[in-house]
Amino acid sequence: MRKNLLLTFASVLLTYLLVEIVYSLAGISIYRRGEASGFQWVVFDPIGGWVNRPRYSHGDTFRIDSKGFREVPRPPGEAVRTLVCMGDSGTFGIWDDGAWPQFPDFPSRLQNLLPSDRVINAGVIGYTSSHIIRQYKTRIRHLRPQIVILRVGFNDHSMVWDARGEIREPASALGRTLVYSLSRTFAVQTALTLQRVSGSTKEFETRWNDVSSFKENLEKLARYVSDDGAQLILVDYPIRPTSFPGRVDQKRFPVKLWGVRDYIELSALHRPYAEAILETGQRLSLPTVKTAPRLEEPAQAAFSSTDIVHPTARGYDVIAEMVAAMVRSL
Repeated sequence: MRKNLLLTFASVLLTYLLVEIVYSLAGISIYRRGEASGFQWVVFDPIGGWVNRPRYSHGDTFRIDSKGFREVPRPPGEAVRTLVCMGDSGTFGIWDDGAWPQFPDFPSRLQNLLPSDRVINAGVIGYTSSHIIRQYKTRIRHLRPQIVILRVGFNDHSMVWDARGEIREPASALGRTLVYSLSRTFAVQTALTLQRVSGSTKEFETRWNDVSSFKENLEKLARYVSDDGAQLILVDYPIRPTSFPGRVDQKRFPVKLWGVRDYIELSALHRPYAEAILETGQRLSLPTVKTAPRLEEPAQAAFSSTDIVHPTARGYDVIAEMVAAMVRSL
């Protein structure tokens, strides 16, 4: 009897190990199919909620590398430091000019300003602070960056548009350790997939994170980055001021996604999240890049009437210049 049990256990274990080997070698990911956020290069993923599609090419505009990061051209030679830029679409790089999406990004501009360093663009469209934490623990920390640059906060107050993308951290320390250390295994990915399928979150009825949760996530990331011996730099997140010249086209306003009726309500909703970034930086003595004063100058042409969230190409230049100055000061 005991011998039969041992044989059964060994058979099950061997089968599981074979599944894991095939799963790993084949590069399979549970339900990594189907576009997320309506963008061809953003796909659902059981670990990160959604990720950039590896090895995706958007014509001559941009490419995604094998690790899911937007490629940043850099000069040949060994880098002095590795800088990882984390965030949402404002880090990945996009701007709507009213006709077609454009894809300027500040990490590429930052690389030009810091040629001796290696800059990685880890931005993913739609990411919240919760997604950022999961991304850092499972995809970023093993890169051993010396500096992590964070610009996030707008999507935290957007409505949950697809429950498959929700990030829920395990309550126990053991659960978190298993998710972080075994994130690429079939067992963990299956478990997280089942967790999402059985979740109770209803789409477009709740926001990804309230202000309190947003602050907690910023503090968690600061602690994780510090524990890994790296420096976290916060970047503020202003949106187009309501006082800017030019009329915003309300027909293009995603009321359902943002959960507000108009531009004025959106600005009021975003304000405490933007303030939380500055407050967290001050409270934790983190280097904080305050781009708002320059981006909000009409003469800078950093925002347009066609996109009230993402800066123009000139706006991304300003962000890169100010981040580079902060990096050089460290």
